[in-house]
Amino acid sequence: MGDSRASVIATADTYLQGGLVAGHADLVHLAPECVRSENGWDTGGTRVMSDFFPHMTMVKGIRNLRWLVEGSEAVARFDLQLEGGYEIPIIEYFQVGPTGILEIAPTFPLEGWMDNAVGPADDRFRRVRPAPPRSGPEARTAELAQECFAALDAHRPADAPLGDDVTLTDNGQVTGRGRDAVVAALGDGLWARTRAGRLLQWVVEGAEAVGRFEFDTDDDGLVIGGLYVRVFGDQVRELQAAWGAGPSPALLARFEAADG
Repeated sequence: MGDSRASVIATADTYLQGGLVAGHADLVHLAPECVRSENGWDTGGTRVMSDFFPHMTMVKGIRNLRWLVEGSEAVARFDLQLEGGYEIPIIEYFQVGPTGILEIAPTFPLEGWMDNAVGPADDRFRRVRPAPPRSGPEARTAELAQECFAALDAHRPADAPLGDDVTLTDNGQVTGRGRDAVVAALGDGLWARTRAGRLLQWVVEGAEAVGRFEFDTDDDGLVIGGLYVRVFGDQVRELQAAWGAGPSPALLARFEAADG
């Protein structure tokens, strides 16, 4: 399988449409060695996922699906519709290989440990990945996105290259419209209670980028998420984050107690 945008999306989308929505394992193009992590929690590989798909009856659909692709990697941003009228904003990372989907890593709002976790994340999800060679618009997009993340990590949101008309969406809620409101929102909430950030990688396409990140929090917690950045010219015009609690020592202790 080549790395063309259409083929990468087509393969990754079998997980969303065939697995989550339709609930049929035979519709999902998983590689035999595929691994999956939710908010930093290991939720099992190909066999566990295939067994679980028929039980995804609470999923009723997907709205606002948008793709971003770089090489063999893809990120889907969407709202997952659940029974009862609930929706969850998700940023989901995929790596695709010749035999199908190799890695899946969604991030979404959740403050507890994953009740379907089998352990903390596979180390492949936790390492900082070197940036591929980029030129032209993608190189500038990555530079501005990195400046934005660095400003958040330093608790200096006013240093981010934000446009006057920038919009911030945080875990599905619009929390700021316009530069002043976004700077104020970024100085509060999650971003105000972090103490160390790690940017694992950027996936960049044109004027858009999604970064997979981890933040340690002031209460010794761990937050794992995705940060979407859209630029125009030399300014960031849109930010969107989806994040949840990762396997911090405290949550791991609760997980191990429940598991044992």
